[in-house]
Amino acid sequence: MIVALDLETTWLDKTVDRIIEIWLVKFDKKTFEIIEQKSFLVNPEVEIPELVSNITNIFQDDIKDSPIWKDLIPEIENFIWDYPILWHNTQFDSGFLRANWIELKNNIELDTFEFANFLLTEEKSLSLEYLSSSLNLELEWAHRALNDTLATVKLFKFLVDRMKNMSTKEKVFFDYIANISQEKNFKFVYNEILEIKTQLITPTDFIKEVLKSFPDKNRNLTRKIDSEIEIKNIEDFINDNKELELRENQAKMSDYITECFEKEEKIVIEAPTWVWKTFAYLLPSIIHSVKTWEQVYISTSTKVLQDQIFYKDIKFLEEKLNIDFSYTKLKWKSNYISTSSFINFFNDRWQLDRVEATFVLKILFWLTKTSSWELDELDYFGKEYSFINEINSNDFFTFSKENPYTHYEYAQKARKNAKKANIVIINNNILFQDIDWDNSILWKVENLVLDEVHTLEDIVTNSLKKWFNLREFEKNLISLEKILRKNKFVIWWLQQKTDNLMFEMWIIFDTFQLYLNKKLKNNEKYQNLLIEDDFYNDDIDAVDKKELSNIFLLKITEYIDQFSIVPDNVYSAIWRELRFLEDVMKIIKILLDKKDKNKYIKLVSYNDRLGWIILEYTRLNVWEYLNTKLWSKLNSCILTSATLQIGDNFDYITKMLDLENFNFKSLESDFDYDKQSLLFIPDDLWSVKNNLSFVIDFLKDLILVARWNILVLFTAFYAIKETYSRLFPILKKEKINLYAQSIWWWKHKLIEAFKANANNSVLVWTDTFWEWIDIPGSDLKYLIIHKVPFMVPTDPIFKARSTLFKNAFMEYWVPKSILKLKQGFWRLIRTKKDTWIVIFLDDRIYSTSWWEVFYNAFPKNIKIRKSASVDLINILKNK
Repeated sequence: MIVALDLETTWLDKTVDRIIEIWLVKFDKKTFEIIEQKSFLVNPEVEIPELVSNITNIFQDDIKDSPIWKDLIPEIENFIWDYPILWHNTQFDSGFLRANWIELKNNIELDTFEFANFLLTEEKSLSLEYLSSSLNLELEWAHRALNDTLATVKLFKFLVDRMKNMSTKEKVFFDYIANISQEKNFKFVYNEILEIKTQLITPTDFIKEVLKSFPDKNRNLTRKIDSEIEIKNIEDFINDNKELELRENQAKMSDYITECFEKEEKIVIEAPTWVWKTFAYLLPSIIHSVKTWEQVYISTSTKVLQDQIFYKDIKFLEEKLNIDFSYTKLKWKSNYISTSSFINFFNDRWQLDRVEATFVLKILFWLTKTSSWELDELDYFGKEYSFINEINSNDFFTFSKENPYTHYEYAQKARKNAKKANIVIINNNILFQDIDWDNSILWKVENLVLDEVHTLEDIVTNSLKKWFNLREFEKNLISLEKILRKNKFVIWWLQQKTDNLMFEMWIIFDTFQLYLNKKLKNNEKYQNLLIEDDFYNDDIDAVDKKELSNIFLLKITEYIDQFSIVPDNVYSAIWRELRFLEDVMKIIKILLDKKDKNKYIKLVSYNDRLGWIILEYTRLNVWEYLNTKLWSKLNSCILTSATLQIGDNFDYITKMLDLENFNFKSLESDFDYDKQSLLFIPDDLWSVKNNLSFVIDFLKDLILVARWNILVLFTAFYAIKETYSRLFPILKKEKINLYAQSIWWWKHKLIEAFKANANNSVLVWTDTFWEWIDIPGSDLKYLIIHKVPFMVPTDPIFKARSTLFKNAFMEYWVPKSILKLKQGFWRLIRTKKDTWIVIFLDDRIYSTSWWEVFYNAFPKNIKIRKSASVDLINILKNK
């Protein structure tokens, strides 16, 4: 027998929130036949939040006469007994039961989330509702305990059937990991349910089996050259391929880029949506590279777009073009799995706990299917994020001669291929991480196409950010000692020097804690602070920051120097840890030195939930860095994006990215905005500063008339939560789906759900992910923007960079928000046949001195109507 159970609670914190419902289902472990069921509504002795009632359909009246939890404990414990327990997401339900006096001492805990985590790596989400839908398990109503419990049983049966059909290699992996795991759950399933006898295999033979999943041969990649190649323009190419549509602006863009390569110039091209700029720059890049034997690097804003170009766009050109060329993609070292590090991960642990065992199985099963060995093909949860840092290729040993698995390291092969191909597809993060690295291969780039350049300020800022916390520092020192012990190498006095170093680090963090205490408000759980002059001038802590820095730098230098005596093989093994200490040295030196304030943005943050202080810095002046490290070293450079101009000029982007030596081109849009679109501005919803209640009332009326294909963009989560609480029960009765960010699922799952049900759905989102959304025009008819997407004035990076402008509001705040606004607007635009309405609810667009600048951000020929909100409702009613 197995007991499946599920809980509904007043919210997510087991230390504060209460159980309001429990369902228990006892079923046969072989046939999955339901034997017995029990359910209880529970009086939590507190009010159920409205949001929770809307999600669970459990209201205060439903539980007012129900027993309290303590009275139910004996009956629940008697039902559970010592049977194995099945649930979806052990951490949540098990945590709540244990916090409510159900101990589960002798019960084997089976978690469908954990099994799905390594068996269903191709799924986009592991939520019970998503898997039930994706696998056709007939979940009637999510977020009621009975339905969730029965769905968990069905999911478990599906996973058991999947395990019964494991490949020979998967069985070897599962068997071995089940036996080196300290948990009973895998062994129970393997032996009691699958009834497979354990096949003993030695660690050596197991490693041999693992290595078969790694590439042991390099793809034969060579750069092609044909100086007599026929110059094919994009118009000829499209005419030869009838499945493509000729776009006039695409041809213009391609011609601009061809000329740029020929003359070794640098150009900025604003290319609106529907130009299909990817083909416009790929075709001339391929021709230039093959004709001249020069490499061309294509850099995108995200890894998703990078993969799309590699697997779809350039592959299409390879098939259709009568040109022999080679291409590859390259990501940062940490994106690739390290063969040596992964083997060490499970070899160095005496026994794997359940999280470690699940993680190793996930990687092993994924290795049987992957062709890229890129870790970002998978999703990760909880502790798995820290495990990733232990198995990726971002260390010296992966690339060292001492690595016994060097021929199996795909990161090495990827970097070698990048030196040989005609076209190398990268992303903006690796571009700036690599050129700032000692062993950079990208600093030799001569020809660069850089897409989505409007994000470049933020990309560079984040790529160059260095940070650490006390916990990571301590873990690093422990890891050093552990590696030395493993290699049987002894350094005298190491422990004493480690203790001394930790003591000095505690003093430094105490200093920053005092600074935070002075700045933090009592009710703030998280704070991200800019380290300003008062940190150095403040006498509260009576600490001389320069002296503190000198003492620590002396101690850590002595500590690092002692490792100079270790043999090469040991040094390779500890390279990652030593590199971390060198980064810490630099961070501390910069943060404690007042002189560097004009060069760096210095930050200290605190998370109350985690109890961590984080120290970090990044570059203040992005444009100087770009010119020194990149622009000045290139022969030709093409920068492009759909949104670069403010009004009718490139002044803002020119200053922010130091583009004085670039030429500028702007392509006209192919859309007829006068016929296809309307910008509606209600003038009766009062001030946007305190009108959320009026806005929600307007949204209700609008949605009930328009019904679907609606995207609402807010600038704050509290607005989303309030909107969801008020509108969900109303729209539910009308059978209109309301998908809200931070309420349901992960963001990519929300997008998929909206796309699948766009014709009866509303999506509510924050401006944080405006650019992340990509929805076909047929699925989106109405875009509602609550506020101008200004940056938060207290954001420390934004605050520091604002000091570089005479009039920060008009020169930095407004242009930056306009580019973001334009990105939100372009979410609607996909084809010439679409029609759409943009509704802008911020009264400041007509009531301030700077309103005209924002009006000019919209297309010139778009129809704009400013009137009472009811007028729009009437227009839609009469459509």
